[in-house]
Amino acid sequence: MEQSLVLHNVVIRIPLGTSNPPNIISMDGMYKHNAQAGELLWTVDMIDSSNSSGSLEFSIQQRDTDAFFPINVEFSSPQLYCDLEVQQVVAAGSGAAIQYGLSKGLSTEEYTIV
Repeated sequence: MEQSLVLHNVVIRIPLGTSNPPNIISMDGMYKHNAQAGELLWTVDMIDSSNSSGSLEFSIQQRDTDAFFPINVEFSSPQLYCDLEVQQVVAAGSGAAIQYGLSKGLSTEEYTIV
């Protein structure tokens, strides 16, 4: 992870292959069991340079290790992965400066671990 990047509302969706609840042994953050979808939702409020790792340990009766994949990750950030700045906006025809507003943000459309 880029050292200055701050991720907010990180949700890691782990498929369980069953609607049975997992036994949580240890965890950084919070979790929710979605029995209907058969998944474990692991939530971490913020990941930054001072909080860049975490762990979740759970057990569940499941013989098929492939049932735990793909893992989907969702997050947002007020920063971009590459630090881009807009210096100026100009009209295509005249080259005259145009007043503009700018907001930046990073969010996942799809981030999958297979």
